[in-house]
Amino acid sequence: MFKKTLLALTISATAMSAQATNSVFEGPYMGATLSMLNLDADYKETAGSLDFSNDGTAAGVGVNLGYGGLNGSFYGAVEVAFKTNYGKAEDATGLAKINGKDGWELSLLPGFLINETSLIYGRIGMGSINGEVSVPIAGLSQSDDIDLTIWGLGFQKMFTENLSAKVEYVRGNFSKKESNYEIEGDSSGIILGAQYTF
Repeated sequence: MFKKTLLALTISATAMSAQATNSVFEGPYMGATLSMLNLDADYKETAGSLDFSNDGTAAGVGVNLGYGGLNGSFYGAVEVAFKTNYGKAEDATGLAKINGKDGWELSLLPGFLINETSLIYGRIGMGSINGEVSVPIAGLSQSDDIDLTIWGLGFQKMFTENLSAKVEYVRGNFSKKESNYEIEGDSSGIILGAQYTF
């Protein structure tokens, strides 16, 4: 009787351990990110156009909140993020500058478990960034919110029951058209993050 009880407890503990391991990717989570993003953009108006591409890489930080779930090996999450520095760039003369200052994103993250502690995922979403164009020689300094479409591909690894780290390649396309100007471009690069699941 004792052996049967011990065997039943061992099987239950093993099942509970496997469930707890898988559940690290399930539930609400919060995280912090460090990004290195490169910015390319075109600014057009009636007087002419500017191409911003030189020295476009900038470091930024961010926070994200989300909720993830598993269905077998398939993963899905909804996430909202707030970030700084989507990249900085200047034109060939160095006189005109553009700055993707900060923004927010709302994303869906479909993924797949590689094993109990590793996950690959994709990202598709939308958001808005605050872009600033500055041409001091022409007396131009303009700041505006610009629509953003994003996608990415990432890898996440669990290190404890609640804590994981991830690396992701992300790209965002942005554009805005007004009666007197048009701006469009993209911000792309690598994001490193740490995440805590509750």
